[in-house]
Amino acid sequence: MTYIEMHQRVKELEAEVARLKEENQKLKTFSRRVIAEALRGNDWWGGSIQDFAEELGLIVAEPFDPERHGEYHADVFEPGDPFYVFADILKEGQP
Repeated sequence: MTYIEMHQRVKELEAEVARLKEENQKLKTFSRRVIAEALRGNDWWGGSIQDFAEELGLIVAEPFDPERHGEYHADVFEPGDPFYVFADILKEGQP
């Protein structure tokens, strides 16, 4: 590996570390808030959890598509309705 290649690889790894630190902080923030609410005896309903997860970028809205998201949701959602899914940080198979 040449010096230039090594330098580029170091830059890539630094960017990856920065991304992982940011993701870790988001997950800690979410976990702390949800657990703190439970410890206070508060019932945090699904809408509050969804809003907070969206605010942190843990979930994202995309247009509902019964073929993609499953027919079992079709009784609640119409095609094109906002449908929340995990952001990349929480998707299965992501590092």
